[in-house]
Amino acid sequence: MKPTLIPLGFEVGSGEPVSVPLGHMAVTGQTQLSGKTTALEALITRSELRAVAFITKRGEGSFTTGREVAPFFQERADWEFVEAILESTMKQRMRFERAWVVRAAKGAKTLADVRENVRGLMTGAKRSMDQDIYMLLGEYLDKVVPLIARLPKSPRLDLQPGLNVMNLLPFPEELQMLVVASTLRQIHADEEGVVTLVPEAWKFAPQGRKTPVKPEAEKLIREGAGLRNFIWIDSQDMAGVEKLILRACSVWLVGVQREANELKRALDAIPAGVKKPKPAEVAQLDVGQFIACFGRSIHPTYVQPAWLDESTARSVARGAVPVGNVQMRKPQPSAREEPAPMTTEATPADMAGLQERLDNLTAVLLRVATALERGAAAPPSASGGRAAGKASSALPANLDELARAVAERLPKGGESPDVDAITRTVLERVALAASEGKLKVKVTEHEIEVSQKREIIKLDGSTLPGRIAMLLAEGFFDSPKGHRSVWDEVQRRGFKGSNNVQRELEKLAERGFLTKETGQGFRAVEGMKVNIIEE
Repeated sequence: MKPTLIPLGFEVGSGEPVSVPLGHMAVTGQTQLSGKTTALEALITRSELRAVAFITKRGEGSFTTGREVAPFFQERADWEFVEAILESTMKQRMRFERAWVVRAAKGAKTLADVRENVRGLMTGAKRSMDQDIYMLLGEYLDKVVPLIARLPKSPRLDLQPGLNVMNLLPFPEELQMLVVASTLRQIHADEEGVVTLVPEAWKFAPQGRKTPVKPEAEKLIREGAGLRNFIWIDSQDMAGVEKLILRACSVWLVGVQREANELKRALDAIPAGVKKPKPAEVAQLDVGQFIACFGRSIHPTYVQPAWLDESTARSVARGAVPVGNVQMRKPQPSAREEPAPMTTEATPADMAGLQERLDNLTAVLLRVATALERGAAAPPSASGGRAAGKASSALPANLDELARAVAERLPKGGESPDVDAITRTVLERVALAASEGKLKVKVTEHEIEVSQKREIIKLDGSTLPGRIAMLLAEGFFDSPKGHRSVWDEVQRRGFKGSNNVQRELEKLAERGFLTKETGQGFRAVEGMKVNIIEE
């Protein structure tokens, strides 16, 4: 029979041994300063249970002693799973798109089948809204389906005693989600006595939106305890983690948090029924020290690392040995090999699809060019429209340069086209052109040349605009000023006219002499020159 209490470490001050009950657990603390991963690794070692952990971010310094196992993934195509993938990819909740997702998933056995369904539904759609939504679904599925096809997945989940590690570094976040979800689903269906470490829980099981991981984690956390299948979650910020999962955690290890807001959020996340530590106690913790909270008990504990002997760990807890000395003795793990990112070869169909998408982008750019052209400062024509002469001659040239920049990003040597990077390039250039409406923007691959005309305004010092300009010259606007403080100052200097300060400040901001700082007022533009000419 495996233990129901796991030795955690030794109480800070007294050196008395501390154990925690076996159950669902939440571990929180400031990254790199609390020692969360080291604590989890130690608990796994002493639990005598099988465990699986996931390496999902570069620079992960622990879990290097575990047995590496191949990523496990079982393909699904039900609409709930597809919807969770889309919400995870878009990082926002689905609104009205569910009906389209249900149609796309009907009869499908794999995500590739769903993608084919989307292609057919888009072709047969008569309404532009249907076409747009199916196009969007296809774009997101195109990010996942090619990677799944090349995923070196294991036909079964082979978990040996001790720590098992899945290295997911080569895979993008969307694919990491699918592997973690499949692993949780398989453990719930067929395994017994397994601890699953869910890293970065705010990302894999977020509050308020779906991911492929979240429903599997909720199911396991509700029903797994009877089979001694437990989830241990790791997150610096618990505020963004699904509350149902947090409420199920009967054991909390709270590591150091010194930022006031994160400290408050961490303590607020501890569910009712579990005694909470005081904020000052958490802020004063050192590396490797955690406050163990379970039931009505709290124990400030130095967690004994798996590689440290009991005698030294007890001495650290009592304060006889500085924590820093022990950290210096920590064995340095060999660098984890980080496989090269996954790539796929471009097929003729891929290239045809790329060309179609680039054609669509070109059409969008032409519409943007037309919009910018209409907004240019051109005199109205006799027919009521605008004369497009100068604008229409300049904008196509900019589009040609943009097209050349995009062409340089096209794949070479059979590589898969990175359409996302191309799209980002296009949108960045268009956004710049739109935001600099009256400037002439020349786009090349690595530089932007902007021609800007320096504006000079002459104002009478007896008028309100003149008085504001004098304040500007004297440095009054070096820090943000609201219209009320400006009005008080010009009145203090003897101005007797009407109060149109807000309007005059807005005009100066439009002409580039001031900037509007949200909630603060108006500030002088750095480097702007003001000359006062006395007559």
